[in-house]
This record gives sequence, C-alpha cells and structure tokens, in this order.
Amino acid sequence: MTLDDKDYYLNSPFSKEVSDFLQYLALERNYSDKTVESYRLSLKRAVLEIHHFYPEINSWNDVTDTCIRKVIRTLDNLNDPSKRMSGRSKAHFLSVLKSFHKYLHEQGRISSDFVSNIESPKYGVRLPEYLTEDQFNELIKLPDSPEPRDYRDNAIMELLFSSGLRVAEVVSLSIDDADMSRGMLHVVGKGNKERFVPCGEYALRALKRWFRVRDTYSPQCSNIFVNRFGAPLTTRAVQIMIKKKGLDNALPIQLHPHKLRHSFATEMLRGGADIKVIQELMGHASSNTTGVYLHLGIGDLKKVYDQCHPLALLCNNGEDGE
Repeated sequence: MTLDDKDYYLNSPFSKEVSDFLQYLALERNYSDKTVESYRLSLKRAVLEIHHFYPEINSWNDVTDTCIRKVIRTLDNLNDPSKRMSGRSKAHFLSVLKSFHKYLHEQGRISSDFVSNIESPKYGVRLPEYLTEDQFNELIKLPDSPEPRDYRDNAIMELLFSSGLRVAEVVSLSIDDADMSRGMLHVVGKGNKERFVPCGEYALRALKRWFRVRDTYSPQCSNIFVNRFGAPLTTRAVQIMIKKKGLDNALPIQLHPHKLRHSFATEMLRGGADIKVIQELMGHASSNTTGVYLHLGIGDLKKVYDQCHPLALLCNNGEDGE
C-alpha cells in the first residue's frame, strides 16, 4: 500500500460508513478488538480496490455486484503468488462485505445490492490438528524439582486441555471465577458472553498445586495466573511457553494454545459427547464453528454407527434383516 492509498482511504467518501459500521460492531455487537480489526482491514482493501478499478465511484450506493466480482477476481490474479488470497480468506472477505451491506441497508444508507447475488468461494475444510492423550501426558510431566513457574504452566495446560478454554479466557480468570468445591469455572468469552465450564479432576489438582505457591510471585491482582512480577500473565507469554513445551517434547505438530482447545473437542467427541454440548462448553456462537471438529476416523464413525443405528443393532443381535 502506498502513501497515496493511505491518504485516499482516510479521506475517501467511503470511510464514514466503514467507521460507523466498525463502531456498531464494537459497541452494539460486542465484537472483540481482533475481530473488528479484521473487518476493518477487509473493508479497507475493498475500498482501495474499488477506487483502483472504478475511480469515478464515490458512494457505496453506486457500487454494484460487477464491481465486487471484479475485486474478488483480482485477489486470484496478483503478480506475487505469496500474496494471493486463499479460498478461506476470500470467503471471509465476502462475508465481511455482506455483513457491511446488510448494515448499510438496515440503516437506510443504500438502496443498491452489491453482494447478495455473489456466491461465496468454495474451499476445503481444514481439519484441526490435535494432541493425543499420550502426547498430552508427556507434555505435562513435572520436572523432578518443580519451581512455581512449572506448577503455573502445568495448571494452564491442564485447563486448556480439560475445559477447552481459549487462551484469553484462561489468562483473564480471577480467583473468584474458580469454584474449587464444585469443580466449575466462570468464564467470560468473546463478546463478554458468560458461561460455566466444568474443570476436570486433573486440572483441579494442578490448580491447587499452583495456588499453594502463587504467593511466591507477590500477586498485584486477582488473576489466577500471574508472572514473576505479580502482574497478570499475557496471552503472548502463554503462547511462547506452550510452543517451547512442544519443541522440548519433539511433538510432530507445532504446538500453540488453540491446539489444546482442539484436543479437548476431539476427545469429547471420541467420548460420545453431543456436538451441542461441546458448542456450549467451548462458547461457540454457531454450531457451524463446532462442526469443524467432526473429523473422527472411519473406525470411530463405524463404532458409533454400530452402537446407535437400529438396523445395526439388529444385526449385532444376530438378526440378518431378511
């Protein structure tokens, strides 16, 4: 992006509506800062591409589906292949435009329709990587002479694996959020949505070990997890710690906190949990998000089929069905 591009975007006739939309997402829809920034970048790119191809257009009401199709085709034909958008990214780009269009239409700011007739780009489902139970058990082994940091890191990984929390949810937990007697956690997730999540016995045990040594860091806050200066632990610190743990244990996948969350969902499915239950535990707004975890092997699917389908049950009981 050139300086001219930046100046145009900041002063363009398109920017007022974009700014109002982003404010709406943040204040009324309670979208996270990260999500709002993602929307901003997509809309900024749309504005610049529209200006590049159609400099005569100065209003969203003059944008047509032909303009948007041209922009999306351009994302496939950049000279630098490394900067081409993947199918998933293009689908997200169009989804942002559709949300923005809906907002403008509901606000009575446009009468045109520039996205409804455009199909979302197709892309393959990317299956999440996850840890097996054995790999996780190796990961959380404590050293022979544990330090407070070891107990803290152990408790964090146990929570990510046993409760399926996001890393931001873990670091924001306060002492009052942990009901140790009932084994439940009060979690504030995306969009400030609250939920209660069970905490497994192993995670509870790890938390109790950490609580016994937490005061050695002279905590200056009520967060459960603090750094050696007593301040709240950051998501970045947890990401670095977990990546290092994965490297130290020579895991076959690059480890980050979200992979432990993937592992939680996978193990719940393998154990027979309903997808709706997993959706609630993980704090997903849509079951479509949770659906990505339906990646059990053929053997698992056959086992569930044999145990659940009435005709399979008949066959298993010795009836040939004829």
